Amino acid sequence: MAESEFLKQVGNNIRLERKHFRLTKKDLANILECSVQTIDSIERGVRGTSLENYKKLADYLGLSMDELIGGRGCGKRNITMSDPEYEDDDPREELATICDALDDKQVTFAVNFIRELLRYSINKEEYL
Repeated sequence: MAESEFLKQVGNNIRLERKHFRLTKKDLANILECSVQTIDSIERGVRGTSLENYKKLADYLGLSMDELIGGRGCGKRNITMSDPEYEDDDPREELATICDALDDKQVTFAVNFIRELLRYSINKEEYL
């Protein structure tokens, strides 16, 4: 796995764990004594952080390093549309968060469902 792919995977895992524990980016920034912008860059996989900081996060969240880095903490699990941890201000970000929690088969199902919903909406000349 390339370093950029690894950073994106780890950043996504951190974001999922943060949302699972209902923490803000500011909460994580306080834990790591860094800026919110740094947390944002870590979650987007633009940059990593020190092993010491990964350990701080894992300890704070009650996870092993494997769970934090490998995504076996809250990660892939069943979610519902009303699950508040997946509510986000930006609908595109919320959709990305939901998709990140799905396996490939579930993503395919969701995409096909949305396509059918749009087809139905267009045929009925209704708006979603």
